[in-house]
Amino acid sequence: MQDWELVLFVVGLSTTLWIIIGYLTARLGPWTRLVERYPVSQSVQTTMKARFVSLEYGWLSYGNCLRIDFSDDHMTVSMSWAVLPFHPPFLVPKSAIQDCRHGRFLLIHWIRFRVDDCRFLLWGFWERSAVLEELRCRRVNH
Repeated sequence: MQDWELVLFVVGLSTTLWIIIGYLTARLGPWTRLVERYPVSQSVQTTMKARFVSLEYGWLSYGNCLRIDFSDDHMTVSMSWAVLPFHPPFLVPKSAIQDCRHGRFLLIHWIRFRVDDCRFLLWGFWERSAVLEELRCRRVNH
């Protein structure tokens, strides 16, 4: 086998696996259900953004690859470009956000909330007071 054939095989295999894994995580995880329940039916004016958000659902975790755009009454959840195929954005009304808590561990501030049975986690090295006001979170002492 020539070097270029090996490179072509590895690139083709990697691309195929990336597509299969993206499709399966969207279908087996909560993403498809959340898109069906909270479709993006309108364009919303963004007031604030949060990047590197995680979503946990049972054994499946979208670690630090989500973006949330906040508006007055909704939040739009979208995926980063690397895993974007099969993961369209969804628009969640703020009334669907449950169990919102925030706290701090050493220098890292975190915000955790639920939408249906999915847990979201925002974290960072700064106080996200604007996000806390948007989500009306309560403080957890740790």
